[in-house]
Amino acid sequence: MESKSTLSHAKSQLAQLFQDAGYKLPGLVAYIDELEQRKTQLEQENSKLKSASARRTTPSSMMNSKLMDALRE
Repeated sequence: MESKSTLSHAKSQLAQLFQDAGYKLPGLVAYIDELEQRKTQLEQENSKLKSASARRTTPSSMMNSKLMDALRE
């Protein structure tokens, strides 16, 4: 969970910078949160697609073993 603590640390530093400069930009922090959620979703989707690809059977493995024997001869 190091990335989460790094993210929260970065957001607090950003908030401190805004406070020091006298700016208020709450939409930026919300945007960062949205990007983090999207990143997590994409990582999960990528993992699912990789797993599905690994489980996918090849056409040669679906062939009848007698047919495979005949093709080898």
